Amino acid sequence: MNNQPDQTAFSVIQFAWKWRKLLLIITLLSGILAFAVTLFIKPMYRSTAIVFAPMYNSLMVENFDMKNDIKRYGEEHETEQLLQILNSRDLKDTLVRQFNLIEHYGIDMSRKLWKSELYKALDNNIHIKRTQYGGISISVDDIDPQKAALIANTMVDKLDAFKNKIDRERSIAAAELLRSQMMEVNAKMIIVNDSIQKLANEGIFIYDLQVERVIQQYAAALGQGNIAGAQRIQKEIEKLTKWGPVSVVLREELIYLIRRETQLKSLLWNAEMNANGVMPTKFVVEKAVPIEKKVYPKKSIIALLSAIGAFMATFFVLLIVEKIKTDISVHKKEE
Repeated sequence: MNNQPDQTAFSVIQFAWKWRKLLLIITLLSGILAFAVTLFIKPMYRSTAIVFAPMYNSLMVENFDMKNDIKRYGEEHETEQLLQILNSRDLKDTLVRQFNLIEHYGIDMSRKLWKSELYKALDNNIHIKRTQYGGISISVDDIDPQKAALIANTMVDKLDAFKNKIDRERSIAAAELLRSQMMEVNAKMIIVNDSIQKLANEGIFIYDLQVERVIQQYAAALGQGNIAGAQRIQKEIEKLTKWGPVSVVLREELIYLIRRETQLKSLLWNAEMNANGVMPTKFVVEKAVPIEKKVYPKKSIIALLSAIGAFMATFFVLLIVEKIKTDISVHKKEE
């Protein structure tokens, strides 16, 4: 039983040796033919640019540290945004128009699915992925190494325009909302100020201090036996008791509204700065340059794989043929 695998392996080697000439000829011819075919395939060249997403949003918040924050690289959120833009249909359409890629890729616009063919060609030739260190790699394959580098660098350059356009639209909408909220806060402040002014006209100013002072005066009047004065102060106390708590609530609400107004002004300032400003959206670590080394086709690899494939296919065909011959021979002997 232990010798069976060895016998099988030996039989396979014997069979291959028997047909060695045919296997060698077909293998060599397949390799040479595959190599010859690659000579007619247009070579593709790859250029790569690498960028990092900066923490540009940190410039839009209060109390940021310019020295530290402006040098920080972006994290998941910023990197994801850049990846979405780089893979967006709008950016691809811009590349198609700028480099006339329909003609460059040989897309026949008379065909029904020509747009699908165009975007498939773009997806096959443009490769966007994260790098090991959190950056973004933009690789472009093209038959022209100069054009490959130019397309990759154009994608990098377009990031600022596309990202700032998105931020500008969001900031304009945010600014409108903030202005609406500020109008509501200002309207409430006018109402509260009017109420406080009416109470002031009634002699209600600062409730805590007034109560303390009036109680002291009331006690002093009683101590001096000034009944008329005590009665007058008693009416003052009753008025403070009725309207004093209202005054406290109104002043607390006014303080809250003032703080809210200050906060909204700060947010509105940031939104307007985002809407009107232009911020860099990436750090360019490596610009794309024309590379003369072909990325496709790999002639030696194609020839080797074709030769191996031809060898295996021929070997199995010969096995099947040999098995059929053996079965026919055995069948004839039995008859």
